Amino acid sequence: MAKLMIIYYSRTGNTKEMAEEVTKGARVVEGVEVVCKEVDEATSEDLLSSAGIILGSPTYFRQMAAELKSFIDKTIDVYGQLKGRVGGVFSSSGSPEDGEKCLISLSEVLDCHGVAVLGKVLAVVTPGEREREECRKLGEMVARRILG
Repeated sequence: MAKLMIIYYSRTGNTKEMAEEVTKGARVVEGVEVVCKEVDEATSEDLLSSAGIILGSPTYFRQMAAELKSFIDKTIDVYGQLKGRVGGVFSSSGSPEDGEKCLISLSEVLDCHGVAVLGKVLAVVTPGEREREECRKLGEMVARRILG
């Protein structure tokens, strides 16, 4: 069974809420194992064992949270081994402009690892129903792409 790994960091709960919605969306697709982990529980092996990877972070100074960046820095041990996977990114931010910059940095991390970014979702401050729906669509889209 193909696996989709969702890895996120959340301080206030907004990004966690988004991760839960991404997970719900992905779980509607049969034949995909969906695993959602807080970044402090994630390992490089989680990335290697997954056909899809979705990253989520709050925006801090237009960048991903240090906790997620620290994890990413440690994935140098699997650099070059994630090519051909698909993924997505999401963030909660205080402003659209800053959040877009964070989404770019998250996308660049996956791109650097060879993961094709299929979509992104941004919530400004608290995710509303529109953002929650976009999160579910992101999860479903990536899960469907894993299956071909």
